[in-house]
Amino acid sequence: MGIVGLLAAGNPPVAGGFVAVAGLMAMAGAGRADAVPAGAVRADAPRRAAADSTSVWPGPAPEIRVGDAWRPLWTGRRAPAHWPGADSTLLPGLRWETLRPGVELSALELRSANALCPVRLVLVRVDPARAVFSLEERTRRHGLFPDWNIDRAAGDVDLACDAGQFQGGLPWGWLVRDRREELPPLPAPLAAAVVGDSTGRIEMVRDAEVPARRQRGGLDWAFACYPVLLQGDGDVPAAWQAPAPGIDIHHRDSRLALGWLRDGRLLFLLTRLEAPGPALDRLPFGPTSVETGACLGALGCAQAVMLDGGLSGQLSLRDARGERRRWPGLRDVPVGLVARMTRESR
Repeated sequence: MGIVGLLAAGNPPVAGGFVAVAGLMAMAGAGRADAVPAGAVRADAPRRAAADSTSVWPGPAPEIRVGDAWRPLWTGRRAPAHWPGADSTLLPGLRWETLRPGVELSALELRSANALCPVRLVLVRVDPARAVFSLEERTRRHGLFPDWNIDRAAGDVDLACDAGQFQGGLPWGWLVRDRREELPPLPAPLAAAVVGDSTGRIEMVRDAEVPARRQRGGLDWAFACYPVLLQGDGDVPAAWQAPAPGIDIHHRDSRLALGWLRDGRLLFLLTRLEAPGPALDRLPFGPTSVETGACLGALGCAQAVMLDGGLSGQLSLRDARGERRRWPGLRDVPVGLVARMTRESR
């Protein structure tokens, strides 16, 4: 069955040859943001998720290491349906390194019940007012095979990661690049787009609102992704709280996600398995979609979306000395999201 048939049957999109979410894997990503909410994420914000929050997520909460202790991501037996702000008990575990103005790097360690071993959360905080984002596309054999990875990004790129879903060598769904629409939208439950407009604003647009945003125009770039993890102001989508048949809330995989902090900054999250060996950290084991969204909610994100949920998740950063920090994936993709940092806010 082709992609159109899958969508007509109510199944999720296909990402890198694997059925994402409402089927087998539940990952590969995206979400929406109506607008970036005002209000900074503060270390003294309230911020333990309520024990009586409703969600179907069963079992013990995953834990994050803070110093020598492990702290649960939530209290009670169920994951929260709403994240009101950053969890102040987790913030002491963060040590932010400024790589260049507008880009900061940190990491946390996560362990989940029944997981093979702990996972490192690589966290990158970016001020979009200091960045110019764009998309790079690269395929081979007449578009049949993807050919982009972080090492193919241009030399002056300061941040690079893979962007959204793909099917074979082609991006899945809506794609706008260099102000030209290359592929039209393909609707799917929990799908969304990440878009950048001519003012430099970056937002998530939920699936139902893509037609209106498309008609309004003014876009420099856009790409489809799946699934939405957080929406509105820290709300977990209803599909994760009461999953329909076929949505797998238990599937574990490596993750690359993007969140919108309440102070307007972006937060990229990449997982890597804490395993010995040079390539074992890239194996596709990690948090569930619900846990990934919970991590971003606990770190203060109001909206969040999955950019990648498998072997192709990758990220690179360039520091002020021009040296690169690399977290490669295990396969190429057709499209990458890149950013070049400016010295001053635009």
